[in-house]
This record gives sequence, C-alpha cells and structure tokens, in this order.
Amino acid sequence: NKDEGSELFRGGNFVHAGKRYKDALAHAGKIQGDDLTPDQASQTKRIKVDLHLNMALIWTKLDKLDQVLRACDDALSLDDANAKALYRRAFALENLKRYDDAKADILKALDAAPSDKAILQLQKRVDAQIARQKKKEKAMWGKAFGA
Repeated sequence: NKDEGSELFRGGNFVHAGKRYKDALAHAGKIQGDDLTPDQASQTKRIKVDLHLNMALIWTKLDKLDQVLRACDDALSLDDANAKALYRRAFALENLKRYDDAKADILKALDAAPSDKAILQLQKRVDAQIARQKKKEKAMWGKAFGA
C-alpha cells in the first residue's frame, strides 16, 4: 500500500495516495511489538513515521493544515526529534500564522538537521514574520498610549 500510495502521489493523485497510506498505517498498526525482534520493531516504527509524514505531505497539498498538524503530531509521538515532521508542522503553523509555535519547531528541527536548507529558509520567513508582527504591535501600542 505504501508503494502504491507513493506512485499515486507522484502522479498527482493525492486523495487516492492518502487512502493507500491510511490503509498501510492501519495494517502497520495491527503489528504487535511482542511478536517482533528489536530490529523488526525499529523498522515497523520507521515505516509508521514515514507513513505519517507522507500523510502530512498529502494534507499539505490538499491545504488541510489541521490534518497536517495531526499527522506530524502522530509522527512525532513515535520519533520526537524527527526533523522532517518538525519542519512540516512548522510549515503548517507558519501558514496558520502561529509564528511563535513555528519558531519553536524550527529550532528543534535545526537541532536534528542544522544544515537543512529548507528548514533554514523557513526559519528566515518565520523570523521575518515575527519581526513584522512585533513592529506592528509596537506601532499599535504607541498609538494607544499617544507615544
């Protein structure tokens, strides 16, 4: 299902790709840790994280930002330092204008991947938005208090 989803995604068929990824997640969820060797458990966890990240990307393409956040939260519940999950969640938070939350995720992502160009680029955009927001607030409060 994961490979089929990836093929559908590459073809731009995001809805059907998402269904395949969901099916793969449901299947992976049925695999119990007690029945697995440590290597198998680690591999299963990695696959689940990848599937949640794929779902986050699908939801991004479909502009469903709340779903992006949920998929990234699911991935981060399995791997709390996953740079890609932190980046995708920060990207969604930026689009929701939650710049301070986005900044926090960016800083965590940079801990895991300090030279990732996409994360660094997102950091610049979010920092610029935070600076604009502070400037606007300062101007507003200045007018309110006659400064």
